[in-house]
Amino acid sequence: MNAPPKPPPAEFSRPFNAAVLGEGERRLNLEATGAERSKLAERFAIPALDCLSADIVLTLDDGGRRVKAAGRLKARVVQTCVVSLEPVTTTVDVAFERFFVEGAPSNDWQGEPEGEEIHLGQSLKSPPDTMTGGFFDLGEALAEQLALEIPQFPRSERAVFEENRSGAEPEKGWKVEKTKGENPFAVLKKLKPGGG
Repeated sequence: MNAPPKPPPAEFSRPFNAAVLGEGERRLNLEATGAERSKLAERFAIPALDCLSADIVLTLDDGGRRVKAAGRLKARVVQTCVVSLEPVTTTVDVAFERFFVEGAPSNDWQGEPEGEEIHLGQSLKSPPDTMTGGFFDLGEALAEQLALEIPQFPRSERAVFEENRSGAEPEKGWKVEKTKGENPFAVLKKLKPGGG
């Protein structure tokens, strides 16, 4: 009988063993390499991911039954404007909390105890992430967190919403503000191989 195929390796993998935490806390700084950022950019279907790092504090939570990862995620994401096709750079700098428990999350997960706050991407109804044998992947958790922060419809500063009343019916939509002497085909030329 053939073994099931192994899942592809995570683009940004930083496995951690909860057993080393003990009763204290562990402070970590994680940073993606250039190769890892390139693979993540492919995963997110964006032109580039210029930087990705996080400062994290790991502690045992809920009587030692789960690991709490709290910290700050920083990244610089390059996308394509949905209006002008120009590159748009977004700086991400957000606080986050994630929780890891052993095994698959139960179907009766009811969220955090009343009064405990979850930030960005893990709502009160979201199950925690999974540990296997005490191990969990902090890099993949950060990649998932970043995916929540990337703008769905990036627009450059020159993309403006206009209402044109020149016709019988007003036309509303996104337009690109032109600068004096600008060639309207300059942006398209830059997108061609060897252009610009």
